[in-house]
Amino acid sequence: MQSTDWTSEHSDALREYLAKRMSYSEIAEAINVKFKTAYSRSAAIGRARRIGLAGPDRAKDSPKHWPAPPPKVQQPQPRKSRERSAPEFMRPVPIFERTETVKLRCVEIDPRHVSLTDLEPDDCRYPYGGRFSSVSGWF
Repeated sequence: MQSTDWTSEHSDALREYLAKRMSYSEIAEAINVKFKTAYSRSAAIGRARRIGLAGPDRAKDSPKHWPAPPPKVQQPQPRKSRERSAPEFMRPVPIFERTETVKLRCVEIDPRHVSLTDLEPDDCRYPYGGRFSSVSGWF
């Protein structure tokens, strides 16, 4: 990568080539050949801006015979159909039948503290008391 410090000889060559109306890429190439450097087009533009040589007055000297961009042609739009359908997010919400709430048998019942072997097939098997339960067979 080239240093940002241009020597006075390089800056003088930049001024000279700008006076000859060379492009920045041609200027960078000429300076690189002459001084065995590796400046890019962007480096030449940046240096010209820093020393006050590049700006609006350079842009007005640019060729005025550039081709104008082609006019934008509007594409014909297809006709919209008059039929309207409900969008997907407006579909009717399904209505479900109400069901009776089931009253649980184990609610508000005091635990019996029986072992697993003593439980009947319909008995609740929720471990009462957590980890240190008095119900045998869990641990």
